This record gives sequence, C-alpha cells and structure tokens, in this order.
Amino acid sequence: GEKQTWGKRANWCDYSGPVKGEILGISLFDHPRNLRHPTYWHVRDYGLMTANVFGISYFENNPQKKGDYILESGKELKFQYRIYIHPGNSQEGKVKERYEDYLRK
Repeated sequence: GEKQTWGKRANWCDYSGPVKGEILGISLFDHPRNLRHPTYWHVRDYGLMTANVFGISYFENNPQKKGDYILESGKELKFQYRIYIHPGNSQEGKVKERYEDYLRK
C-alpha cells in the first residue's frame, strides 16, 4: 500500500493483486550502482510505482534535504533497473530471491 511504501527506501518494490481471477505481481529492482541506492519509492494506491532519487525533500518532509543532482558537462549518469513480472504475491513469486539473482549477473 501507498502508506507503507511511499517515500521509503528499499532495494526493490513489488505490487501484487488480483488480475482476471489470479494473483499476479510486478517488481522493480534497483541496482546498487544507481545514484542514491537504495532508491526512494514513489508509490500510489492507483497503481503508480517508480523509483525517485530526486524527491528527497518530499519523502523526508524536509525542505533542507534537496534531491538536486548537478551533472557536469560531458559526464554521464546511468541508471539500471529490472522489471520482474511474477505469479502470486512477493513471497510466492520469490521476489527476494530473484533480486539476489539480479545482483549476481
């Protein structure tokens, strides 16, 4: 739910629920090389689930904690994520185990 996950930091986030009579889920995995890992999750009850490394002041309710990031000219900022679609809830879909597999690759 939104209240349990919005603005929280974690290695991965999962949405699971009923779809045409069966429980299915989708997980997003954050990679340890990403900026500000583990990421902050921007989750809403209407279905939005995204990583957001820039909304720190909102997530921590502190305007002094800016989420700004200055990228120097000619430099790169890369992000790596994985989407995992699975049967069942996060336990049944073995989301934690699939995240650990993701890190080994």
